[in-house]
Amino acid sequence: GLGCFSFLGCEPATVFEATGTDIRIISDGATTTRTGQPLAILRELLAARRGPTSELLPFTAGAVGGISYEAGTALEGIASRQPGDFGLPDLHFGFHDGGFAFDHTAGKTYLTAHAAPGGSDDSTLARLEQVLHEALAAKPPTAVAPATGASPAANWDKPGYLEAVQRIKDYIAAGDVYQVNLTQRFDAIPGRSAPELYLKLRALSPAPFACYYDGGAWQAVGCSPERFLRLRGGRVETRPIKGTRPRGATPEEDNRLRAELLASAKDRAELLMIVDLERNDLGRICEFGSVKVDEACRLEEHPTVFHLVGTVSGRPRAGAMSSTACGRRCRAGRSRARRRSARCRSSMNSSPCGAVSTRAPSAISAVTVAAT
Repeated sequence: GLGCFSFLGCEPATVFEATGTDIRIISDGATTTRTGQPLAILRELLAARRGPTSELLPFTAGAVGGISYEAGTALEGIASRQPGDFGLPDLHFGFHDGGFAFDHTAGKTYLTAHAAPGGSDDSTLARLEQVLHEALAAKPPTAVAPATGASPAANWDKPGYLEAVQRIKDYIAAGDVYQVNLTQRFDAIPGRSAPELYLKLRALSPAPFACYYDGGAWQAVGCSPERFLRLRGGRVETRPIKGTRPRGATPEEDNRLRAELLASAKDRAELLMIVDLERNDLGRICEFGSVKVDEACRLEEHPTVFHLVGTVSGRPRAGAMSSTACGRRCRAGRSRARRRSARCRSSMNSSPCGAVSTRAPSAISAVTVAAT
């Protein structure tokens, strides 16, 4: 099921980051710079760490990181029209030789190790045990003081935002695109640390896919019910979500909202449109005839909301997975929609509109939509 496992890692053995075609690889305290196609070089590093699968856990060691929306536009050959104002990389991955895995269903915690060539599983496990003992011996955190950060401020004024909306409506009316995901960023100085924000978010909005990721000079906090992609057992799977209702205060209200969502022609139509889009997108990278709609529409319950969810899967062609990075965030999945969105956006989104990914050396991977 969803949300059955959690994973915790620290002290990556290797860090990979890329901005455009400029790549930095940090390992054993040394930094190597390269120029090239980031995903191709990332695949080289992954190939050097291939190993056995685990029968118990979906992830034991490997690469964990983030892929920004801008990385997807680069794959489509679309030049960014706005400069980045955060200085964040397009891709950032830490390669972990092991970590902690929590099986919430069985109530068990595992220490895992799969060292890179030349490394030692025993030394990895010994370091994890040391980290665990230090954490258990540490003093409990003190009570968190009330947040004192500034209120969020939009990076777009209302007239500019409405003008962009009208331009998109004109594109749709002209038949140029049929949907564009126009995003707006809000900036604030937080009154809490990033780990505290993550814990607060988990408490307020529990979801099966949540993350805290420390990139050194920056941190990402995210929470999402949606798994963008999963590659396992020779098949790639995507689970698009469209249609939402809040949970009710009583069982009777829950039943009413559940029935209302299932009966909504608008929400079903939106989901079916995205399911069809995903079927087409997977067809670009999968073997002919292997793509199928496993579920066109089902209701999924979460602690705070109901969602309508579809499931589409296919058998990827060898080497084709590189073309799937974050394509659906534009919600039209095509380069034209990306170009129109780029014309309307006030700034680059960087990681706030991208995905968080885990990639195991056993070719099991998952990519989760991360609206941070």
